[in-house]
Amino acid sequence: MQALLGIEGTAARIYFQTLISLVDPGLGFRDRHRRPPTDPVNAALSLGYSFLAVEADGAIAAAGLDPRVGLLHGDSRGQPALALDLMEEFRPLIVDTMVLEAFRRRSLAAGHFTIDPKRGCRLTAQGWERFVAAYEERLLTPFLHLPTAQR
Repeated sequence: MQALLGIEGTAARIYFQTLISLVDPGLGFRDRHRRPPTDPVNAALSLGYSFLAVEADGAIAAAGLDPRVGLLHGDSRGQPALALDLMEEFRPLIVDTMVLEAFRRRSLAAGHFTIDPKRGCRLTAQGWERFVAAYEERLLTPFLHLPTAQR
């Protein structure tokens, strides 16, 4: 398990370094910081991942599964480990692309966030509305599974 987590950690570092290159440097996104998020992109990613975890947890509950029993995410922190495991492959498809697109289209901008040295970077009321609208729009976007050509 430790070796697998090491590989996952290395892959995540490479992935986020690539993601950084796709974002306007003026947004201050230089590394992945979760608690607290240090810049608008990290704040948007963290919020999106939180939303996605709730979606996965709800789907798991609807299927009658135990959300605390996961493979990669241990249950030691009292978190929904299965939801965290299952949402991994959907992070880039739903949250990352939504966040990149929202900043590219300027539906989210630095002005939609406030930065507090102790609490980190947070959405303003207007930023919250724009974020939720972009997230909902992304969830309603059909995905095409290329190998099967199914939506």
